[in-house]
Amino acid sequence: MSLDTYKQHKLVGKGFDKLYTDHKAKWNNMVEKSVESVKACISDKDKIKAGDVVAAVEHGIKISKEFEKHLADKGLVQQYWVKWYSEYVVEQIYPHAEIKQPEAAKGD
Repeated sequence: MSLDTYKQHKLVGKGFDKLYTDHKAKWNNMVEKSVESVKACISDKDKIKAGDVVAAVEHGIKISKEFEKHLADKGLVQQYWVKWYSEYVVEQIYPHAEIKQPEAAKGD
């Protein structure tokens, strides 16, 4: 459950990046509320996982008028857009760690 390069390219190609920037405050608020909800469900020692936040965000995005309009305007009917866009929105606030080549391997 993470946004990979393929999904990101597809989302940008279909204008989901513009949908995000046009309604940034709404999406960010949705993510922050989802983080609070997830936090309330886990113990203090557990870390909040991005996948849990994505799952919590999905329903809100699915019923969002802006999201529904975007799908209709673009003629997108596939169900995966909800999950992919949820991953995209969460990653805008909580980016995944960048994987770098280990120092020892660089000199090989």
